[in-house]
Amino acid sequence: MTKNRKKIRREITAVGIIFLSFGLILVAVGMRPNFKIVKNTETLLYVTDYPLSENYVYFDTTLKPGDMASGTIKTSNPVNFYIFDSDQYNNWQTIYSYSPNAPSIFTRTHSNNIAFSVQISYEDTYYLVVHNYYSYSGCVIRSMYVERTYFTRIEHFDYSLSIAGLLTVLTGLIIAAIGLSTRVKVENKV
Repeated sequence: MTKNRKKIRREITAVGIIFLSFGLILVAVGMRPNFKIVKNTETLLYVTDYPLSENYVYFDTTLKPGDMASGTIKTSNPVNFYIFDSDQYNNWQTIYSYSPNAPSIFTRTHSNNIAFSVQISYEDTYYLVVHNYYSYSGCVIRSMYVERTYFTRIEHFDYSLSIAGLLTVLTGLIIAAIGLSTRVKVENKV
């Protein structure tokens, strides 16, 4: 009878240790961060019926690496449209004297219906310039819509899996304790 009790004791303890091990694995997996990439869109600019009383008008915004700036512009007369970073914008005004040949991130010349999409590679202040280069009188921006698309990384944990793991660990500890505390009677044979 003693051998059977020892065997049962070992088996109960082994089951407890298995539960304990499995529970620890569940806790570890549940506490491992999971990442989700979320696409976000933000309206940067929406303008309607904006007169180009000056030679040009600009809108500035700060963009970061990975951002996508896109939009549409419709004007009453053909215009030039540029997207400059801060250095390019300063050079366009000083060195290039408002020339359409100035370096830019995006250029569209002599058009009154413009669509654009630009991937940003470094953080800076960007200038979106509508230039009445051809000096049309009464030139109006009929509509201008610009949006920023960017991605965020969300980190989350599976707490339900961790809680299940903790309960399994607790169950394993209880079973192992029962197995270890089972007393085996030793019979003295005379």
